Amino acid sequence: MDSLTYLLFNVAVATSLIGAVLWTPRLWRNWRGLVIGLVIVSGPFIIWDMLATAAGHWSFNPIYTLGWQLGELPVEELLFFVTVPLGCMVAWELLRRTGAEAVVLSPRQARWIMVVLAVMGASGVWLAGGNQYTQLALLSLAVASVTLALNPQLVAKKQWWWYQLVGLGLFFVSNSILTGVPVVQYGSEFIIGWRVGTIPVEDFWYNFALLNLFLVAYEYSSRRQKRLASGIIT
Repeated sequence: MDSLTYLLFNVAVATSLIGAVLWTPRLWRNWRGLVIGLVIVSGPFIIWDMLATAAGHWSFNPIYTLGWQLGELPVEELLFFVTVPLGCMVAWELLRRTGAEAVVLSPRQARWIMVVLAVMGASGVWLAGGNQYTQLALLSLAVASVTLALNPQLVAKKQWWWYQLVGLGLFFVSNSILTGVPVVQYGSEFIIGWRVGTIPVEDFWYNFALLNLFLVAYEYSSRRQKRLASGIIT
């Protein structure tokens, strides 16, 4: 039964996708955005995962996985990069239904917030010394922040801020399980050692980058489809 732990985690997340068929039809109308996100965001993160696992940044406890692997990654980890981003897009669309699209910041304010966050992330890469996962996680934070700075209309919305809170809450619960059991184990020489509960602080930056880069890809595709539908092909 223990070997099903990580798989059951993915099944629980995937359950939200089943509900999305009824509650968020807009999500499936933008299926191209989901595919784009899986290719240009989840794809590179999977490659990072493979390289990091091979380097010893983290490993997966064989007690809690089925033992089916691609390279050194259990199949459950590959499913993670599908179920979690898609589950968060469900949350994004449900937030849209609540009327949370109201603008709460000007594009200029939103851009500067992300620029400051990007500078903090980039500065942290230098300050992290030889802790490789810390450096890479901060670099991913900086890249995601720059990407959001180029898309300030997203950050300006109340919906984006609620999305961060919902995503953070879901992340905290799920990662507490994965790091507390533990399904995922970290090489102590690659992280600075700061934790929130059982979660390394680096995972928070990693999560921010994954979910927001996926969101940008999804929303870019959605806007492009609208332009094409209205006859504005640019």
